[in-house]
Amino acid sequence: MESRMVLSRLIEQARKLGAQAAEALYEQSSELTISWERGSAGLPTQRELLTAQVGVFLSEGRAGWCQLTAPDQQQLLDNAEEALRAALERATNAPADPHAGPVDRYDIVERGLGLLDRRQPQLSVDDRRDVLEDNASGCKLVHPDIRVEQLAYAELLTERCYSSSRGHSATERASRYEATLRARMGRGGRRHTERAASRQFANVASMPFGVELGQRMVQLSTPASLPHGEPPLIIGAVAAAALLRALAPAFTATAVHGGGSFLSSCFGERIASPKLHLIDDPALPGALCSRAFDDRGVPPAPVVLLREGVASGLYLDPSSARAADLRPTGHVMGGALRPSNLIVRPGNRSRNAIGMDLNHYLVLDNFHAPQPIDLATGRLQTLCDLLVYRDHSYVGAVQGVPLTMPISQLLGSIVEIASDQARYDEVDACSLILEGIGFHG
Repeated sequence: MESRMVLSRLIEQARKLGAQAAEALYEQSSELTISWERGSAGLPTQRELLTAQVGVFLSEGRAGWCQLTAPDQQQLLDNAEEALRAALERATNAPADPHAGPVDRYDIVERGLGLLDRRQPQLSVDDRRDVLEDNASGCKLVHPDIRVEQLAYAELLTERCYSSSRGHSATERASRYEATLRARMGRGGRRHTERAASRQFANVASMPFGVELGQRMVQLSTPASLPHGEPPLIIGAVAAAALLRALAPAFTATAVHGGGSFLSSCFGERIASPKLHLIDDPALPGALCSRAFDDRGVPPAPVVLLREGVASGLYLDPSSARAADLRPTGHVMGGALRPSNLIVRPGNRSRNAIGMDLNHYLVLDNFHAPQPIDLATGRLQTLCDLLVYRDHSYVGAVQGVPLTMPISQLLGSIVEIASDQARYDEVDACSLILEGIGFHG
């Protein structure tokens, strides 16, 4: 049965049970995974997964939602009536919301986004296993003490289809490839993780992330001491990507308007250096989080989160957009507003050229905490690893250095942004050069 027929059946059933309006998202996914077992890549395993998310609406904008999961379409449809009745009961007891309801109809472009890897049917098992084998051996060859502890490959092919009782419908087909490597230096070293992810298999297969992780671990294994004073700090592009990825959820309208974001009290004000310009673009061709439409059937729109350091844009769902008489931004995924592709506007000089001018400086290599920012308070609190450079030469690393300050203080200390823009998963990031940041071991 075609996906749109499944959606038609779900919406028709919701209307028969008493819904005044309804919308549904249907996803049919095929996932292939390969794990690292006993020092080599194991055999692939594959599973199919079908899910549907249905929203029902009653008078005065009262809404209820349900989610269905099943191994096949018929079972999903057989389970629908009970789930829809429960959603209607939730809608009956829900508060009135004049801004609720299926989204307005928008023109959706389903082509040209580079979401589907056309070469996927030609990939062999050996092609996929080589990604693991090559990067595991590449990482271990960098240094004999490196221990590869975990390595995994995942490939996801998904068809997403949206429809509503307003006659609005759209379909999207997409691929996603991801490989993750975890290793440590010796038995007692800290575990480090490197990940490669893309819409295209060739991007993941050609990325030497195992060698890059091994080289970083060797750098970090050379001990050094913190220099005196406040030497210039370079936040490497990988760490900058992690920092901005952690910051972006603070810009959701639900968090800002509900008081759950530190931006609630300072939105529209400068929270970073004028050098920093950050855009979220969910329609960036070929990017990891690009899409033709979100879970509510809204085509994506770019959002300028930071305009020369000023907090200027918000992620809007249909309800918050209607309340503000604005267009929703197309960022509802997995039932919540979520960031997509982040892009930092690059500067004019390379990191190497900037480093030649600095002479003595520190490089922030990574954050220990997976979420280093408390989004409610805007406070950065984590340990980090620093690389020490003196007379343009690498000296060694200082690991586990505390970094605690308002995120606005850190971002406000940026004096230059390098031109070395590269894509790290869903973030196009550059190295950030800061002054006036002191560290104490």
